[in-house]
Amino acid sequence: MCFVNDQLVIELVDKEFTEGRIGLCKFRAPTAEFRNFRHAKRFPSSTILPKTRARIQKIARSLAKKDQLSQEEFKQLSELGPAVPQALLDYATDIQKQAMRVKLLSKEVKNRFAIAELAQSLAHEEEESVDLLRSALLIARLDNQDFELENYLKKASLRQHYK
Repeated sequence: MCFVNDQLVIELVDKEFTEGRIGLCKFRAPTAEFRNFRHAKRFPSSTILPKTRARIQKIARSLAKKDQLSQEEFKQLSELGPAVPQALLDYATDIQKQAMRVKLLSKEVKNRFAIAELAQSLAHEEEESVDLLRSALLIARLDNQDFELENYLKKASLRQHYK
């Protein structure tokens, strides 16, 4: 139990009651009065203060330089309240999305290099000068990022040599 953004937060894992409704009410009035009570499997990102989120992310970033957090860092995280696990999961999701964008960028840049190389291999005034095998292999490399062009060209050269 703690306060997050001036709201009382009670975290409870109940393995016995897995279905049904939950509620909070005030019994000091003649009738039960229900307040704005919400429940969820995770804290919404909006309930975590930006300052708290930034602090959590700063501590989590230190993991990039070492294998685990220090006891002091764990203590700092625990003092930030029960929203820490969700903020860490949100941060991990953001990092995964960023990594995916960087991977896609890498693929796009590699494709652009391959297309430029293909254009260069086809740019000959005399059609007989175009190395069709090399150009075809450059096209194949667009579909396979791990394609090793030089290995195929060596194999083809060896076959021609022994014919």
